[in-house]
Amino acid sequence: GASIHAEVLREVGFSQVLVEEAAEIMEPMLLAGIPLSTEQLIQIGDHKQLRPLVANEQMGRDTNLVISLMERLTSVNGG
Repeated sequence: GASIHAEVLREVGFSQVLVEEAAEIMEPMLLAGIPLSTEQLIQIGDHKQLRPLVANEQMGRDTNLVISLMERLTSVNGG
């Protein structure tokens, strides 16, 4: 994923970031891949379908890793 190449993404300095299937990405992984130069984050996906896949289901629930940034932002805005 993009978080593996975060250093390269920082060097390029994108101002806009488009994330496809954003509802399936764990929030920490998404945030790790977004360069500080980002001015606009566009998330595409359906937060009511698939959630992020966490290897340990119990840990995912306990730490809320099963909730994507997209789902969190959508629920705050009444979606």
